[in-house]
Amino acid sequence: LDLRYRLIPYHYSLAHALFSTASLWIRPLVVAFPEDEAAAAVASQWMDGHILVAPVLGSDAQRRVYLPSGTWYSLAVAPLSNTSQIYTGPTMLNGTAGLDEIPAFVRAGTVLPLAPAGLQHVGQLPGGHLEVQVYAGADGSFDLVEDDGDSLAYRSGEVRKTSFAWDDSSKTLSWSVTGTAGAGGERAFRKVCMRVITEHGHIESFALPLGKGGRLT
Repeated sequence: LDLRYRLIPYHYSLAHALFSTASLWIRPLVVAFPEDEAAAAVASQWMDGHILVAPVLGSDAQRRVYLPSGTWYSLAVAPLSNTSQIYTGPTMLNGTAGLDEIPAFVRAGTVLPLAPAGLQHVGQLPGGHLEVQVYAGADGSFDLVEDDGDSLAYRSGEVRKTSFAWDDSSKTLSWSVTGTAGAGGERAFRKVCMRVITEHGHIESFALPLGKGGRLT
């Protein structure tokens, strides 16, 4: 449940992209990786935006996860999580899934906006600072979209868009804000902090006002 609410900024933005550009939100692996012949045979995994979801389907807790080409991290969204397993694809992961394991993975370069831990309903947003997770190893970007969450004003462009960009060589997260400044109302995030996930662990930054733009290193 905590993961569901932490992912609200991410999923809300993907939903808006689906509305505004018809960009597919949920995709089978064969669509996300059309040149990977092995991905065409995988029917029990899918892409949730940039997140590869690989649920454990059997009662014996055995997992069989296919990761396409690239550097992959296990998703690290638990509040006390300080490590993330790294894999090099293409590869197949086999074994028993732990009870506390989140069966999801992201590629290097993923930029993932998260709400604070502990939210119980959307009425508690923003609930604190926006946390932007960056999985190091490649450049990446993400457009965070916010609106009032109640009306249909987004149809006429009443949204605030924050475009995040990660430069892996300089280890810098920059952002610019466009659109309607007050579109998010009381639920809009006002400060942002960064959490960089690397092969050596996690690095957390201080929080800065979103303003009209900025950067964190």
